[in-house]
Amino acid sequence: MFADCLDLKAAADAAFKAGRLDEAAAFYKEMVLLDPGNALALCNSSAVSLKCGQPEDALTSAERALALLAHQAAQGDTSCLPQLAKAYYRKAQAWLALGSPLTAIKVLRQGLAACKGCQQEILAALRLTVDQLPCSWLAKYWSRLIKDAQAPNPLSSRDGLLLKTIPPERRLLAEELQHQLEGVLEEGWREEACDLMCAAWARGRKPGRPEVAFFRSAAYLRAGHPQLALRDVRLALVYGPQASLVHLSRSAGSSTSSSSQALVPSNKGTKSSSEGAAAVPVEVPCWSAALALQSAVLEAEGDNVPAALSMAKALEFAAPECEAREAYEAALERLLRRIPEACARALQERGSAGLEALLAAEKEERLPEFLRKRPKYYYYYEWMRKRIHEQYPELPEPVMDKLLTMEATELDLILQYPQATQQTVERVLGVYQEQGPEYLETYRVPLLSWEEVKALKGPGTIGLPLGSEACGGLLAGMGMLQEPPPALPEGEEDAVLQITAAPAPNTAPTPSLPPTGSSTPALPAGEGGMADSACISASQQVVPPPSEGGDQGDAWRPGAVAVSAVNAASSHAIPQQQAPGSLSCHRIELDSEDEADGGSEGSMSVDDLEDLYELD
Repeated sequence: MFADCLDLKAAADAAFKAGRLDEAAAFYKEMVLLDPGNALALCNSSAVSLKCGQPEDALTSAERALALLAHQAAQGDTSCLPQLAKAYYRKAQAWLALGSPLTAIKVLRQGLAACKGCQQEILAALRLTVDQLPCSWLAKYWSRLIKDAQAPNPLSSRDGLLLKTIPPERRLLAEELQHQLEGVLEEGWREEACDLMCAAWARGRKPGRPEVAFFRSAAYLRAGHPQLALRDVRLALVYGPQASLVHLSRSAGSSTSSSSQALVPSNKGTKSSSEGAAAVPVEVPCWSAALALQSAVLEAEGDNVPAALSMAKALEFAAPECEAREAYEAALERLLRRIPEACARALQERGSAGLEALLAAEKEERLPEFLRKRPKYYYYYEWMRKRIHEQYPELPEPVMDKLLTMEATELDLILQYPQATQQTVERVLGVYQEQGPEYLETYRVPLLSWEEVKALKGPGTIGLPLGSEACGGLLAGMGMLQEPPPALPEGEEDAVLQITAAPAPNTAPTPSLPPTGSSTPALPAGEGGMADSACISASQQVVPPPSEGGDQGDAWRPGAVAVSAVNAASSHAIPQQQAPGSLSCHRIELDSEDEADGGSEGSMSVDDLEDLYELD
């Protein structure tokens, strides 16, 4: 029997190729009688029946083959998938011959879901089948999608499920929306509608947000609402397919097409997988049909320059075989006559990138200075460049760049003195003229020596040369070191009471606490005011430094207070009664030499000074 089937198959194939369809059909039917489980013979029999004008027989044979192959695929046999895809195709062709394209589309969509990896033939058949649908059916299909997309969102009263809601007074009714969509399809968007539908079905879903937004935009533009249309077409571009600038630089304008390629979902935020792409590529909209629609919307709004830019991008992204290229070129020529000459020249010479650069530069010029994007240290370099240009307006650019790379304080010092500026410029210019710009890049401009700085600033310059081992060399080099105070004469150092930390003005002095274990009650509020103020005044009275040739009797030292001032303050203190439990044995002793010099009081007791402090 096996040999008979092979002979029958060979005979049937020869008869089919020779055009003897009736003979081929008879051979295939005989094969099926000999082997009812031969799915190949059933598929071929279905094809021959279609050729003979017998769609009912073709449908029966295709369904039998489909049942056999589907059972085989359910058992895990993947080798039958190509033949299963062919069976779905035969069944869809039979329904199409019977005048039921919608049923054929349903069968093909089932085949796309069942035959993973073997969908090319089914997808091509689906696209051809969709072409047979009338515009009225396509308009009704898209109007239902738009209605579902703009249905109220249960989580937000302002938004729809997929699209922003339109105010009721401007919203198109269902019949008007379908009418406008039918007109849109007849005016040139039919191919785009069919491509969008087939690509969405190939991914196992209905057309989503970008596709629905695209056709709602086209419908509202045709209805005379360009503002609403602009919002939708921008949404379609954002959520639609994106192209990488890295890929575009390698194959300019040929990375995507306007229809089927525009259906690839967006992969925002992903890195380029192309060889040698180290940086994250910039993603730009590449849906040429949506770019062309945006151009039409902008033109309706009167924005001709953005419209021309969008149409130029649509042409760059459109595939060479795209049927809409001629319409795009005609629209671009019309827009070039409406835009300024500078914009048209930039667009013709450098394409959309040239016009974008021109528009960005014009926008930057209109911004105030504080809003412009400037690199780091931009204003410093511009200021230094201006100062150099005032003295040397015709310096070569490499020389100017070399001067600007000098250390900031050194360059500022040089530019303050024309002689130093001339010396430095001539030195750098000589290196540039003798050695060339390449050597100048590695040349290190010598800094000014200390002798040159003193010669520039004058003989009164204070400081030490770099490398000095003197203490405070850095401060000396900056001119901030002061001369030390003069030494005190011998014999008078002990005549001064050293106060290591003088109290700040208008601040009460720190109280002297009694030893541990003793307690001294606080003075009553308001008592001892004269003594307090007198002693504070005395403690803040610093003896001025001795003048040349003057009396050296009162030695001078920063932070020192003469004893006579303290004695004078204590002599005017109002005596207070000794409180019970207070201590009077604590004394502030002065040096014996103070008493020998005629000090009237060799010591001060706490009784004399306790009104100077507030003991807690």
